[in-house]
Amino acid sequence: MKKLLSIVAAIGLSSTTATSVVACGGGETFEVVFIPSKAGTEVINTVKPLEQQLQNKLSQKAEARGGSFKKKVKVSVSNNYEAGASVLTAGKADISFLPIGTYNSFKGNKRADGTYDKLGILAQASRQGMKTEVETNLDSKAEYDEKDSLLVATKYNESFSKIDEITNKTSLDKIYKSDEQVIYYRSYIYINNEYLKSMEEKVGKIEEWNNNNYVKNVKTLINERKKGFTFGKSKTSNASSIYPLMWLKNTIGYEDAELEELYSNSKKQTDYNNAAQGVAEGTYDFAVGFSDIRADLKDDDSTTTINSAKDAIQKTKVIGVGDQIINDGIIYSRKENNSAELLNDVREAFKELISKEENKEIFKIYSHTDYSIPKDIASSNEWEAQNDKDIASVSEKSDAMLKQIQNWN
Repeated sequence: MKKLLSIVAAIGLSSTTATSVVACGGGETFEVVFIPSKAGTEVINTVKPLEQQLQNKLSQKAEARGGSFKKKVKVSVSNNYEAGASVLTAGKADISFLPIGTYNSFKGNKRADGTYDKLGILAQASRQGMKTEVETNLDSKAEYDEKDSLLVATKYNESFSKIDEITNKTSLDKIYKSDEQVIYYRSYIYINNEYLKSMEEKVGKIEEWNNNNYVKNVKTLINERKKGFTFGKSKTSNASSIYPLMWLKNTIGYEDAELEELYSNSKKQTDYNNAAQGVAEGTYDFAVGFSDIRADLKDDDSTTTINSAKDAIQKTKVIGVGDQIINDGIIYSRKENNSAELLNDVREAFKELISKEENKEIFKIYSHTDYSIPKDIASSNEWEAQNDKDIASVSEKSDAMLKQIQNWN
């Protein structure tokens, strides 16, 4: 297994739940907020068991150091990514799972020790790498050019050529997940197969694209349906807003004015399940999201005609792959949490909870497989400051893109 890529730190999960956050601040509850990257009911039903487990862990840890933890742990889901961060900065929640784009927008001002005054980094997540990126030796390359994007997309589509052999989620994992643990992910760009086939006269078969015509063909497909491209409804979402726009600008060559027009006229995905279903059904010509958003579709979802990952994969293809995005993690409110002992307890609790086999499905809601935390309380500020420094070093382009997006309709 290769070493974890040291692009740096992380922050924030991408979760989902229809329940709005009702925060109690410094009251009798310890508020844990998840954000809606998937359907709300799916997220809340998946993560609900964490309430009692986390409460038990925190009580045990407090007692072991001669203290006590009397609050009741409450899990809820925000209406959107930004709301999940706002309740932290207001001191109305304790921790939240946030993507890096959202964290960067709400973390506040830099302090003398290198950390920020509104939000702090509790833990950094890791996840399974993508097999195609490893097999093409492009897993450690931070930024993809058009050649890389085409190669990974082509090889990725080829990996599903034996789609009939997929019988369940486990067999699907074997096709697209590697055994390597990484601290980054990427945004993948999906296209509806029927639309792609209807355009073959102009762009040819995607399997026959090469480095010379890739950018031209992608632009043709997008420009033919200028209102067919979709983005996430959250402007601070990495995989559904910031990095797809960076891919369009840096890899495909769109100018800023063209990006603004495309974004302003685009449809907005409500969550990643909606994106996967929509592009497979043809509601969207294109969709964007972390790889592979199609893999999380359930066989028993009666709300759509696309009711399985296998079905969605058969009806769509990947046409592009973006740059590395620093992993999500867990973020805490500095206004609400002033106890270094409690923060350390929470860090250790999540580290222990994710290691349990029976909890794998809970943390799989965000594709998290493990958490990195400081080695002890004494080194926690230094650990956070280094993560913030690393984040800043790789966030220049994404921060610039986020500023552009925030000025658009």
